[in-house]
Amino acid sequence: MVPSVSLWLIFSGPILVKGQGPVYLFGDNVTLPCVSATMSGNEVFEWMDQGETVTIYSVRSPNYTEKTYGGLNNDKYDNFDIDNNYPNDVNLLINLLEVNDAGMYSCNFIHQETPGSMNVKVEAMPISVSISCEIYFSPDCNSTSSPTSYRFNCTCIAIGAYPHNLQLEWSFGATGVESSFPRSNAERAGTFDYATSAIIVPTEDQGSVTCTLNGYSENWEGVRHADYDFNPPMCELKSICNETNTGVKLICACTDANPAEGLAYSFFNDGELLSRRDINYFETAIEMGQEYTFGCRGCNDVNYGSASYVTEAVKCPKNSGFVVWLIVVIIVAVVCAVVPVLLYVFATK
Repeated sequence: MVPSVSLWLIFSGPILVKGQGPVYLFGDNVTLPCVSATMSGNEVFEWMDQGETVTIYSVRSPNYTEKTYGGLNNDKYDNFDIDNNYPNDVNLLINLLEVNDAGMYSCNFIHQETPGSMNVKVEAMPISVSISCEIYFSPDCNSTSSPTSYRFNCTCIAIGAYPHNLQLEWSFGATGVESSFPRSNAERAGTFDYATSAIIVPTEDQGSVTCTLNGYSENWEGVRHADYDFNPPMCELKSICNETNTGVKLICACTDANPAEGLAYSFFNDGELLSRRDINYFETAIEMGQEYTFGCRGCNDVNYGSASYVTEAVKCPKNSGFVVWLIVVIIVAVVCAVVPVLLYVFATK
């Protein structure tokens, strides 16, 4: 979601300054109207940035559209324009509103002592909020368990938000919370990046954590929080019996592992470790007709189990080689007995 702009109005003198509404969004085309109460043809409309003490426009007739010298020589006003309906109203246009457009703007007749003013305040929703977590100690990848009681060091980062006094807050169970000072965002001028870290110990009831950026004057819609799920995705275990049914090939597919870098695959038989390797398959001998409970998991040094332990019952059929051999022998015997008879019959005709 983009930044929002709040406006406070002050009415004074013969000029009525009124906005389109109390909230504007960053990137919108904003109109700040200046309406004359007298609509006299001998007046001069002046739009001024009070914070910079710069007169942006000075309009004396319907044909005036150019900025003043001060307005032309300041990059801040490159996205400013006017809607000139002299002598009724001369409206200030801010195209593609930015955070740096915040300030007090006033519209005045040249002979008026007190101008009508409008204070533009900006609040920017972050471009993104994200959480990353690393386990304090390397997990036991040789174990079938994927516990949720490990301690994690988690970092939450919000990019491109405003104002500078916002706070990132954790949802539950956070200890050792540390927040850094906001740093200027280079991509979105005038906004800040926020970061905070904490120690999280997930539980079975609360297997995720949320980080939220708070401190806005309004409950704006948009991206203000991020979630991190400590429960890793499940692997998929596939088994393929070999042609002689004397062994089986186990394939451990962990396509949703996060992060997948450095993933090791552990294979188990009835909970006992068979192998741990960098490739996701393993071959082992089995007895014909016997059922086995094989398992696998993906694991690395970042997450406690990038893919949780999964099992599959495997039973390869008994070897049928003797039956095949017996059938072949019978066929050969029949052929050997029938062929001579057929040859004799054809020879006597």
